[in-house]
Amino acid sequence: MGEVIVAALGGSLIKLNEQDKCEKWIRDLAKCMLELNSRGFKVGIVIGGGIVARQAISSVKNIITDSELLDNIGISATRLNATLIQQVFNYSGIDTNKKIPIDIESATKLLEQHPVVVMGGTVSGQTTDTVAVELSNSVNAKRCVIATNVSHVYDKDPRMNDDAKIIESISLKDLGIISGVGKKLEAGSSKVVDPIAIERAIEGHMPLCVVNGWELEQFMAAMNGGDFNGTNVTVD
Repeated sequence: MGEVIVAALGGSLIKLNEQDKCEKWIRDLAKCMLELNSRGFKVGIVIGGGIVARQAISSVKNIITDSELLDNIGISATRLNATLIQQVFNYSGIDTNKKIPIDIESATKLLEQHPVVVMGGTVSGQTTDTVAVELSNSVNAKRCVIATNVSHVYDKDPRMNDDAKIIESISLKDLGIISGVGKKLEAGSSKVVDPIAIERAIEGHMPLCVVNGWELEQFMAAMNGGDFNGTNVTVD
């Protein structure tokens, strides 16, 4: 299949309510894909649901109490966002998938046929971080980049702790301790890295990079395996 990199792009990066900013970011993201392809990389992209998912789930949370049904709404939002990115890639001349895959097996097969594959969520109970790590394991990716709206993992939640410290490098095992490996997130909630995703990375010995996805220069450095401003999560 060739050398593959997988990236989880948090839905928070797709700011549909800030059109100019969102449009520029998507244009520049397409240029990043073309550059990675020119360097011989194949790229799997997994898109999160972001504000679309959160608002949709919030609007019916007092009506629907079944968490699986709420998850399904979130998955639909991720696939909508994935379609937006995929269509821009196609229009930009990137050889990518024509339909959004709904499972890891389909995405893996598509990466054998295309240099870039874009997808969203798959099944209830899994965040797109987990999907990205599972895809990484399936295609023997060199690394999985978790691109979100923050640049680093912290030793504690910085929103609640003024003394929270940035972590520049950490092992998967220690990150799992901080995040609470094995604990499912509620529909519509988020952490910098989903605990179940970390668990899958530990199982697959998959190194992770956490980076601010708005800073595409840093994102590209992480994708290329270079030095970047973010958190490097090592296997050992």
